[in-house]
Amino acid sequence: MSFINAEKGIKKIYISEIFAVLAAIVGDLALRLIDYVAQIHFTDWIVIISLFLGVLCLVLQILCIIFGFIGCINAAKDEEEFKKAFYCTIAAGSLAIISIFIQSFNNTAYALIESSETVIEMFVMIFSVSGLINISEKCECTDMEDKGIHLLKLLTATYVIAAINALVIRMFELSENAQAVSYIIGIVDLIIKLVQYFLYLGYLKKSKAMLSSYIGANI
Repeated sequence: MSFINAEKGIKKIYISEIFAVLAAIVGDLALRLIDYVAQIHFTDWIVIISLFLGVLCLVLQILCIIFGFIGCINAAKDEEEFKKAFYCTIAAGSLAIISIFIQSFNNTAYALIESSETVIEMFVMIFSVSGLINISEKCECTDMEDKGIHLLKLLTATYVIAAINALVIRMFELSENAQAVSYIIGIVDLIIKLVQYFLYLGYLKKSKAMLSSYIGANI
């Protein structure tokens, strides 16, 4: 097997994850500005910037979903695990778009959707990394196979920390220091997401290089 489709797919998934990183950063900035407007000080320029960041986040989310779809479809032609990742990508993408529209109107629904999206995103990464581990095994690249197994453990650990983080936020919601705690934990949550994305991006980049070398050697 040449894995040409897998190589094309991984390139698209890599681009998708870059958009995901940017969307996470922009979305966090938008939420913080909206919170600032609502609780501290109201100015027209902050409202305009918040709206701009919100629209930009939506565009980045849509681009992330599109490239993720195409990447999983291509890679699924060579590896079955990417079919599972594709279905999860559809679900996560749908929830991501819905959450953007309701985040300012219903906190409970937003929290529920965000939690569900996080769980589904975890499975997208797990299925994708599992697929790359299988491809690495078929390419007889034990180094990449071992790195993939190690990455799965790290990703699982970061998602467990993220879940605990979300639980702590809910516990402090009604306390006097809720705003300060929420702000600090929000930053921690963003850092955890960025760690996840960069670990995943690093492995995708190495997988692209592995597949390019394998295809080049077998043409």
